[in-house]
Amino acid sequence: SVARRERPGVPQLAEETPLPPNAASRRLDAEDIERGAIGPDAERTGGIEARGTPADTSPFAPTGIRAGSFVLRPSLEQGAEWSSNASGSAGGSSDILSSTTLRLGIESDWSRHALSLNTFGTYRRSLQGTGFSELTAGLDGSLRLDLGGGFVSTTALGYQRRPESAELAVNTVGRPLRQTFSASTEMAKTIGPVLLSARAAADRNVYADATLDTGGTVSQADRNNTLYGLTLRGGYQVSPALQPFVEAEIGRRIHDARLDSGGFARSATRYGARAGLAFDRGEKFSGEVAAGFLTERPDDSRLASVSGATLDGTLTWSPLRGTQVDLGATTEIDASALAGSAGALVYGVSLGASRELGARLTGSALLSAQLRRFAGTSDSDTTLAGSASLTWWMNRYAGITGRVGHERLSSTVAGRGYGSTTVYLGLTLQR
Repeated sequence: SVARRERPGVPQLAEETPLPPNAASRRLDAEDIERGAIGPDAERTGGIEARGTPADTSPFAPTGIRAGSFVLRPSLEQGAEWSSNASGSAGGSSDILSSTTLRLGIESDWSRHALSLNTFGTYRRSLQGTGFSELTAGLDGSLRLDLGGGFVSTTALGYQRRPESAELAVNTVGRPLRQTFSASTEMAKTIGPVLLSARAAADRNVYADATLDTGGTVSQADRNNTLYGLTLRGGYQVSPALQPFVEAEIGRRIHDARLDSGGFARSATRYGARAGLAFDRGEKFSGEVAAGFLTERPDDSRLASVSGATLDGTLTWSPLRGTQVDLGATTEIDASALAGSAGALVYGVSLGASRELGARLTGSALLSAQLRRFAGTSDSDTTLAGSASLTWWMNRYAGITGRVGHERLSSTVAGRGYGSTTVYLGLTLQR
């Protein structure tokens, strides 16, 4: 029994009445309600000591650095690389290289809009005094604004600096530099199950001079061009997971030089149409695939149009926790300065997979293929590449990475093909 407490408005228990189970708890609740500590509709929860800490499903994922409403994710790879063909070109020689890669990812932590930025740079230089050095770098960023009323605006910027195999002649040394600048803006509107969007884009390509094996250089300035394009898209949401769509594209490729060194007017008008399906089953399965037709018709009637069927798509599949498979396909037109050809239709496909192999071991693999067919000629290039890597994590912030890869280019043009095998071992740091 308990002593009677005379407090107005609070239910009282008689002295001779035994306490039923949890009566003390119910009386404390009534007293707390009276003094305003809790509301009458509050739910009782278990003791704090009974709550466990959830397990970390990705113990070696980068934690990031919070800076206001942004999260920064920097990483560094530093190691040594052996390559059977350091320049990745016909006639290239083996070398031992120092390889340094810096990456930085920035993501906003906003409730409504979204901003992301990713940048990287890889610098490779010879440790054997051959004088070889190469810098590959890239940047891409996007800003997504929810304007309300079903309108969404997306603006994107990008930059790539990378070497490429010269097309002008087979007697070139190394790979000349190619820089690509890109910008786009898209406005999308949702009307019930219908999605409508319009995207305007501009891509500029700048080519550096190629070095000849006989000495001297040859200019590739007549390849410099800017592609402007407008793409209209309409889709219908059959279900939350499926959305068929159609696209129409029109564009104009303008070369800096009205006539190239061979006297050809290479500027061209671009047309394209695609139909596809977007699907979203959450983290397990998502992506889109589209098929269609693409053509670029040069101003010079002596040059054949660059045309062909297209296949584009991305697919992300996670069959198991800690495993991700990515499949991609692209079709694009690349301008050319080859005599008698306005450009090449380029098909690409890639298959990548990553897997948590153990408590401290992660692995990834990538296979890719590319077919480049030059319009107006029988010339074509085929590139096959594959790589695999393993990282053993000492802790969340540091790991040891080993990687092996091989790339081979086969060409109908004699003297253009090459093969290259690389082996890398280094330290990976991340935050």
